[in-house]
Amino acid sequence: MRVLLVEDEYLIALDAEQMLRELGAQSVEIISTFDGAYKRTQNGQFDVAVLDVRLPDGNGIELCRDLLSRLPDLPARPGFDRAGIEEVSGEEIGRAHV
Repeated sequence: MRVLLVEDEYLIALDAEQMLRELGAQSVEIISTFDGAYKRTQNGQFDVAVLDVRLPDGNGIELCRDLLSRLPDLPARPGFDRAGIEEVSGEEIGRAHV
């Protein structure tokens, strides 16, 4: 499994990467900005995307909306926040797919 991890907090990204590898991810690519993730997904192949909710240049829910519109087969989930894992309501994820 190839994972795109979008997280701007370095230590959180390292912890999340380790957790994802322990869960079986073969590769984890860490991107720290909305813009970087947008550009990387234009030519990169990922099996899943895990997104920080708050990024320095955008927000993970908007990024999820963008990814789902461009790559409808890519499972993308906003969920990281400064306080750790944040549950994002199904309604927000549904709106992200509009």
